[in-house]
Amino acid sequence: MINGIPIYINQDLVSDLTALMFGGFEESRNVRNREEFEVHVRNTNDCRVQATMEDRAVVTNEHHLGKVHGEMEFLKDVNSTIIFTDFSRFNSIRDMLLDKNMIKQIREKDILDNKINCCEYVEFTASMTTTSLLSSINTLIGVIESYDIKILDNLIRENLLGITNVTFILNQLKFLSNSLSMNNTTDIVLNMNPFNVVLTVNLNAFSNKNAYVYDLAHSKLRVLGKVSRIVDGDNYFDLLRKTATSDYYNRFLTSLAPYLSILNNNGILVPDKFITKVNGPGLNVIPVAIYV
Repeated sequence: MINGIPIYINQDLVSDLTALMFGGFEESRNVRNREEFEVHVRNTNDCRVQATMEDRAVVTNEHHLGKVHGEMEFLKDVNSTIIFTDFSRFNSIRDMLLDKNMIKQIREKDILDNKINCCEYVEFTASMTTTSLLSSINTLIGVIESYDIKILDNLIRENLLGITNVTFILNQLKFLSNSLSMNNTTDIVLNMNPFNVVLTVNLNAFSNKNAYVYDLAHSKLRVLGKVSRIVDGDNYFDLLRKTATSDYYNRFLTSLAPYLSILNNNGILVPDKFITKVNGPGLNVIPVAIYV
């Protein structure tokens, strides 16, 4: 059992792991009598219980000296459904992986000493950073759309030669943003000083749909996941890899410098630095669950 509040559970991964480890999984269980119900509730801490109890009373009324005496005999029937939540299944999987020594509890020195292997299950604590290429791209799109695009195009035309204008740049940025957010997945960068961990998360798997992932920026997160890549100190994580054309988009973002400089010099403040690479050493991890 974890000591924390789950904020992210990849339901598909947990269901697949449950089926793999247990030969299937239960979504719910019917309980037919009081004893079975009470035993199950005592042994289950992570289930939601929907129960209905029918109390059938047999009443015998007798008239005696003008008074009514009621005799109640209660027959207790329990009809209950135990619903297994994603969190309860995750706890079962985590406990089994721990029992089989399949989860490696890692700390900074484990990465430094090369004690981590690709495809291992790992659990660790790290601080969430605000490094986000997608957020930078979306901020630039928002700023540009706040102005009259024709005025911005004229401003560029007066200062630079060529056919590239802000309209073209905006369209390219929108296409890049769509590519980076395809299927609602994105990268979150965590820090285990001096190491970096890049989590590839699905935003649909966060439990609070009314919150934003970067509400937890600079917080310490506990993560259980599987290592998909190990990067040494001479290499880096490519935050543009999802586009499958990272070389092109690196050149594109670099080419924006003179255009963004003109906007900034004319009082239109725009982000002009884009972090597309996260230096190693570190890990790329597919998270099964995140908790605080």
